[in-house]
Amino acid sequence: MKYIYDKDFVPPAPVLRVEIFTVDAPNERVTILAKLDTAADISAIPASVVNTFNLEAFSHTVVSGYEGQPMTIPTYIVGMELPEARIRRAEVVSVSENYALFGRDIL
Repeated sequence: MKYIYDKDFVPPAPVLRVEIFTVDAPNERVTILAKLDTAADISAIPASVVNTFNLEAFSHTVVSGYEGQPMTIPTYIVGMELPEARIRRAEVVSVSENYALFGRDIL
């Protein structure tokens, strides 16, 4: 698959459009931009998507971002439709950005 590089990111980053859905309502979808992040262990979706679907926490995990402070945050279960694949069940965390981050768990 060939990815485009979005020049709105500094430096430009590979991105793709993806549809996020819940396992209970796979026909209700939100289309968002996803930045490919090979340094991330777990993928993330925007907090706005968590709010749109009113997702309940599935579990909790400890994360440590580039700032290095470990913290425990909730995880959520969603489905994802990518250009050439469908993921029926992915465990993700939420981020404040308006785009998703696809980490090594999805890639």
